[in-house]
Parts: sequence; C-alpha cells; structure tokens
Amino acid sequence: MAEYRSVQIWHVLTNAYYNLDELIHNLLTHFEDPKHNLPQPKQTKESILSLCESLRNRFGQVSGRFTGLTKAERLQICDLAPTELVEIYLVFEECDSRFTEDKIQSIIGIVKENLTNERRTTSTQQKANQGLMNGHKDEEMYEYGEDPNFNLGDVDEDDALVAEAREGGPAPDQELDEVPD
Repeated sequence: MAEYRSVQIWHVLTNAYYNLDELIHNLLTHFEDPKHNLPQPKQTKESILSLCESLRNRFGQVSGRFTGLTKAERLQICDLAPTELVEIYLVFEECDSRFTEDKIQSIIGIVKENLTNERRTTSTQQKANQGLMNGHKDEEMYEYGEDPNFNLGDVDEDDALVAEAREGGPAPDQELDEVPD
C-alpha cells in the first residue's frame, strides 16, 4: 500500500513539473518571438529604469497616498507605453476616481519623454492601416442596399413576433396599475 502511495505521489509531482516546464516554455516562446506584436520590443534598459523611477517618484503608492500607481500598473505602462487617454483607461482600474485628467496627461508625458521614438502605439498602427479592413478598402466592404433574403423571423400579417414578445404582459390598451396580480 505504501508503495502504491509513493508511486501516486511521484506521478503527481512529475505531472506538476511537466506542467510547469510547459508553462515556462510557452511563456518564454511568447515573449521571445520576434513576430509577436508586443508594443515595445526595442526598449532599452535605461529607458525602462528611467520611466519606472519617474513614475514611482511622482505617482508611487507611498504611505497615506492610496491613489498612486501600483507596481503592476507601472510595469504595464512600461510594456504598453500608453500615449493616448484611451490606452491609460485600459491599464488603470477606476481611473476616473483615482486620477484627474491633468495627472493622466502628465503620466502620458512621462511615458513620451522616457521611452524611445521607435515605440509602436495603437495610433501609429491605425495610421498604417487606415482605409483598409482585412486587406480590403472600406468602399468595397460597405455596400448598403436592401437584402431580399433578410428575415426577422416568423413575422406574418398579424405581427406574431410582437405578440410573442408581449406574451404574459399587459394588453397594449391596459395601464400597468390595472393589471391583476
């Protein structure tokens, strides 16, 4: 019985190490892949340290100031390099209640002054693809007209769809306070 138990434990530990190895391999492959669309693949060590130091000094969570940036938020800023207001709102939780618009603009300013000019942002990506959707021009994609095959469902002369939606509710000519309980 003890042998069986030790074999079970060994099997569980082997699977755990295999899962950990697989996770580490996948994670490293994801971040080392040059084709992966990371926003900031060419940041220098100095620019990251400068950005982190600037953010920590100006917006760090020090004693008594709970509206500062957490370590995780500062790391996300380093990775994503948000240069637009919309991108900042994706990084911070409860951004409206924690920061004024001036503070958010100063965070964006710190990001712009500390990171290299080769950074890729959503706005530069949009300019490159402007007018294209899945490789097609916008004009080709949107041709509006009446589609004879368009069907809302089982709609007949008596508006069965509307009647079905109202099923169980008050009659159209009956007030809500007149409906029996």
